[in-house]
Amino acid sequence: MPRPFLGATQTLDGLNIPVTQVDLDNSVSPNVRLRAVGASMVPLYEEHSARLNAKYSVREWEAMDVTEKALVIAQRRISVALENIQADAQIKHAKRNTGRRR
Repeated sequence: MPRPFLGATQTLDGLNIPVTQVDLDNSVSPNVRLRAVGASMVPLYEEHSARLNAKYSVREWEAMDVTEKALVIAQRRISVALENIQADAQIKHAKRNTGRRR
């Protein structure tokens, strides 16, 4: 398995899985797909969502090097994945505790 970008992993069954590839037990999918302009490209919505989250203006974003943009987008993806993993863990914890109270 290739090294995960920025080193964010979760250990599952002894394997270090990139957090952006972890399957969640408690998730709801809206079946929304973001379309990219081309293969291996970031969808425009995701790019501008990452830009807004990082508080860059359009002018600042356009002036940025591609590598810098990639780091901002990767950081946003990892943050979202970590939030989802945390929510999944909290749901599992709540379910375990609910079973104990009965």
